Amino acid sequence: MNYDQLSFVDAKRQGGRNKTERLYYDFAVNGQPLVEIVQPGDFITPFGWLSLDLQRQYFCQLLLRQPSELSSGRVPLYICPECADLGCGSVTVKIVKYDDCLVWSEFGFENNYEDGPINIDPSVRDFAFHKTEYYQALNRFGFE
Repeated sequence: MNYDQLSFVDAKRQGGRNKTERLYYDFAVNGQPLVEIVQPGDFITPFGWLSLDLQRQYFCQLLLRQPSELSSGRVPLYICPECADLGCGSVTVKIVKYDDCLVWSEFGFENNYEDGPINIDPSVRDFAFHKTEYYQALNRFGFE
């Protein structure tokens, strides 16, 4: 099986009129920033700008070590760049762990006050990451 490669790239949300500039780390799949694939609008990843405790929570959710705070069980990838409140909405993904890989599927938009994803984007394909390489990519942040 050909696995997808997960990594991170430096990213910047432009500031300006009622928008806080944020430097953050975006996911990259096979070298392409995920923001170009998923097109999350004005949402960014939690990595690189939130407190270390909050970043660690998202890290644990991506590894399925901690349950998502969303009732759907889906994991937020992109969140509000102003307050990180899931009530503002988030781009989420279903993550399933198999013996040797983790699969991201059913990318969608949801919040924490309505049940389930509001909108699943069928144009974004599933991504399968080899378990070892996935852990190595996420361990870039030293949360292990």
